[in-house]
Amino acid sequence: MKCLIPKKVKYNLSSKKNSKSKNKKTKKAKGKFSNNSNNSNSPMKSISLSNNTITLGYKGQRDLLDDYEFIRINPLTSNPKRGKTGPHYFKTIIAGAFDTCSGNDLNSKQVKEFREELVREFPNAVSPIKSYNGVDQGEEGACSFVGFLNLTILSGNKNLFRSTKIHNTWNNLWSTFDIDSASDIGQVLDKIIESKLFKNSVNIHQLITYIPIRSENNREMSFNKSFYKKDTELDEIIEKYLGDQSDKTEIYNQVPWIYQNAHLIESLIDSGKPVTINALEHTRTCIGYNEDELLFADNWTKNYEQISQNGTDDHFRAGFSTINKWAIYSWMRDIVFYS
Repeated sequence: MKCLIPKKVKYNLSSKKNSKSKNKKTKKAKGKFSNNSNNSNSPMKSISLSNNTITLGYKGQRDLLDDYEFIRINPLTSNPKRGKTGPHYFKTIIAGAFDTCSGNDLNSKQVKEFREELVREFPNAVSPIKSYNGVDQGEEGACSFVGFLNLTILSGNKNLFRSTKIHNTWNNLWSTFDIDSASDIGQVLDKIIESKLFKNSVNIHQLITYIPIRSENNREMSFNKSFYKKDTELDEIIEKYLGDQSDKTEIYNQVPWIYQNAHLIESLIDSGKPVTINALEHTRTCIGYNEDELLFADNWTKNYEQISQNGTDDHFRAGFSTINKWAIYSWMRDIVFYS
């Protein structure tokens, strides 16, 4: 998987005046498992890393989801039955659809207006919207790396970086990784551990929680269930997201990962924690949600707008992106956040 990069073409999807823009080559980035049982009401504690997962390496933790001995124990390894998936499941989204986009440059007034609109739409945002100044991945297929840099900044941990000018120097470090794009967040985290991104005194293992969500192989249909809620908490999840459905239990059992993912991400936001998510061939940092969408602090310049045409309502503008949250919950691959 390669990292999504905004492709500038003539903008014709709004009433705003078009501006001249240059075509860009579009790349897309690709986007393991803790044996700990889920015995805590706190999502951070119940899905914390164990010594075993750190020994495996972060990529190795996701690879475990492809291991036969792991997946033979009650895995979710089959596609949901046709017509039984309910109102929220997104069928496979064709990656090429990301390349068919329209966009235009924004002036400072438009940036301000867009950001004020997002403040109103996402009152629960865990990071300031108006003042966001993220690292811009530009033409590089480095979304998992840049997404993690922005997560670190948004989490108030910029002081952990060795460089005080990370916005300008990140590309030098990325070039040492010797990859065009990453298969997932786990691969990038392993590269980061080997790099000189953080100060010598920083033990990043103790500061972050990484969770692989679904397998890379097995049609991506083997799932990490270590963070899944059960019993009364599960009943609450079903009621929250499917309470208006007469066959809510049947729907949940067909696609349980969607609703467990929804609870995981929204619980993190509710606790004030931004979370970087790899899904739909892009990695970006979620900072808010509402009834229908997720809000991401994204990895590109604030002076640009783009609307995708892949059916997910993916709208990048003024440094942020919004998207139908169920598209993300249906296809999350892995996540990371500061514990």
